[in-house]
Amino acid sequence: MMKKLGFAVLTAAVVAGMTVTAFAGTWQNTANGWKYKNDDGTYKKNEVFYDETDGEYYLFDTNGIMVTGDITSNGVSYFFREDGSMARNTYFSDTKEVATEDGSIVKAGTDTFVAGELVTFHEDGDVIYVTVANFSGKPLTVQNYVELTGSGMNEVWYAYDSETDTLGKEFVLQPMDQMRIPFIAEDFHKADFKDNKVEAKTHFTMEDTGYYLTTPVREDVEGQGLLMKAVQ
Repeated sequence: MMKKLGFAVLTAAVVAGMTVTAFAGTWQNTANGWKYKNDDGTYKKNEVFYDETDGEYYLFDTNGIMVTGDITSNGVSYFFREDGSMARNTYFSDTKEVATEDGSIVKAGTDTFVAGELVTFHEDGDVIYVTVANFSGKPLTVQNYVELTGSGMNEVWYAYDSETDTLGKEFVLQPMDQMRIPFIAEDFHKADFKDNKVEAKTHFTMEDTGYYLTTPVREDVEGQGLLMKAVQ
């Protein structure tokens, strides 16, 4: 059962960082739960707090106690883990729900959500591995190319089969499934990702409707994913 809490500040705009600011202070573990004491001696109450030390969002009730568990605010559902951090970019397999970038929870299949993970390697030319997870309720067809922009780049890279040294075909991704696809430049040249400002636009189709997912290319970082809504 969702807790019904009247935190007017808990909105997508706030969670996106438009009005929440981080203040210096200290965490305190009290008999009633965790609290956060500001440098001026006051406690955070009835507000969302962004902790710059770990990059996580926390919610405090009217008594200044850190909130955990499921809540709803202004008709939107959120989930705060046992350590108090807000779940974002998370898929809950037991309930088939997705916590989006701003923390709001939606039912998988109510819209087209995909998770994109991009990794670059610098061995014998760059390969970008795109891990795509389909959180929608319908099959997605991942096309065999991605567009790269940024750092003076404006290129198309293609799905690559390392076993046969050929460019790959499009892939069909079933609901609640995922795959890891390598993409490489057609002329196999080495690209420059040193400023980490390159973005990749991955293309999809679902029931003859086109979508795309734009995510940053991260240099030599594996396991960092982004949950994003595919754009038509």
